[in-house]
Amino acid sequence: MPQNPKSSGPTPGHLFVLVHGLWGGPKHLLVLEEAIKHSFADSDEKICTLRPSSFAFFKTYDGVKVCGEKVVRDIFYEVETLRKRENVLVSKISIVGYSLGGLISRYVVGRLHSLGAFDHIEPVIFSTFATPHVGVHFFRQTIADRLLNFVGGTFLGQTGRDVFIHQSRILVDLADPAQVYYQGLQKFRKRLLFANSRNDRTVAFYTAYISEYAPFQHWNEVQLRFYPNLPEITVGKRRVKPRIIDLEKSDFRDKPSGFFSSPKTLLKFLGIILLALVVVPIWAPLILTASTIGTLLAYTRLCLTPHPDNADHWNKVHSSVYKTTQPIRAENVAAGEQQRKGTATIDTYTEEEPAELTQSALETLMAVEDLSEDDEREYGDDERESSDDSDELLKHLPKIRVPVEIDYIKNAPLITAFVTQIEKAGSRRPFPLFTDDNSLPCDPDRMFIIRSLNRLQWTKVPVFIDAWNAHDGIVARRGPRSNPRGAATVYLWASIIREELAKE
Repeated sequence: MPQNPKSSGPTPGHLFVLVHGLWGGPKHLLVLEEAIKHSFADSDEKICTLRPSSFAFFKTYDGVKVCGEKVVRDIFYEVETLRKRENVLVSKISIVGYSLGGLISRYVVGRLHSLGAFDHIEPVIFSTFATPHVGVHFFRQTIADRLLNFVGGTFLGQTGRDVFIHQSRILVDLADPAQVYYQGLQKFRKRLLFANSRNDRTVAFYTAYISEYAPFQHWNEVQLRFYPNLPEITVGKRRVKPRIIDLEKSDFRDKPSGFFSSPKTLLKFLGIILLALVVVPIWAPLILTASTIGTLLAYTRLCLTPHPDNADHWNKVHSSVYKTTQPIRAENVAAGEQQRKGTATIDTYTEEEPAELTQSALETLMAVEDLSEDDEREYGDDERESSDDSDELLKHLPKIRVPVEIDYIKNAPLITAFVTQIEKAGSRRPFPLFTDDNSLPCDPDRMFIIRSLNRLQWTKVPVFIDAWNAHDGIVARRGPRSNPRGAATVYLWASIIREELAKE
């Protein structure tokens, strides 16, 4: 119902918390924030967004717990600031995690639940994009994979230990039904996850999809089928649709014969050798040096920096915001305004931070090995990438502020039908591509995580983004201009949320 502007009481607000990933910052989630604001521009409900900036860049090495505690503190600051400055009472919360941010978000959910925040703030939608729910592990018994597993668990600070499940069990705790993290996650009305099928060299499909299967590891043997009739968006002057894989209809195809099955394959192989000779000697030392420094700084912060007392902070929020028996502390409102300024400042950065450069370098390095997978697939009619000359029209526009148009009213039946279909498909697993040959040798901890989390009802969306870096693209991290297909995926997510909230 529309709020009465003359009412002296607070306006109920729905807070969307957008949590970035490893090496990243709040700027990475600008397109998600724009999609939320765009999707709910006509909403009677007050929609608020928060992109925490307190653990950006190399501070993401501090571990899931430390980063999570900072996000909880930032949420409380924002709740106080909204109440004091805008007379908005946060009554609902939805949380979105990108990459590592999804794990941090699940920790945050547990803390909010344990503190009693959900007694006053309704948990609504929980979403993740390319999140390593099952951790990160490279299963091929190659020197490169073994080296990546060692480096990841050793030179990425406490976060590396957490994500690689190396001398850390926090991911197991997050998935334990006896723990507050799982219990808090159960309270959300809807849980969504988006997983890249290919070209994500940071978070593989199996871990983002919460599965022991890796159906796309032999890409040439897969015949993809996509969901038709998905909503279209206009980015600049280009019309584009998301590409969501229909796992019920996708199946195997005959494998091309011969190692050098075409001149293109031979040239690609020679390119791999050239990349290995040029990229590895240059990038590997830089990555290792930067990550070592980041790790040392992370452990120093863990030893010297006091953790926020969020239990005491919640007591103050509860008393001042929800019971109004005490005034809101001025220093907390000032801290909330300062964090808003911090996020706005990071948004103005035009050059990548050293941590972001480290991420880009690592993704380039990992691509050298990934390119060894031959890709001579012939796409079916429903697989082809549409193209036109409108990309040229986007190049002069700002990366984030490219105009995006979508007809939510027209698309509402399409969204409803898609969600119904994909949720029914998920309940009828296993899929044709999920075979014993594609089953990964997960250890007991990872199998526990998979089985436990899959007891919850998820809306799982397998995404195909035909780009060099789908991990970047799935949230259009560099803006709609750089990845219109990723932007279409983000707006599909926002449309699903819009339809879910319309049921109220």
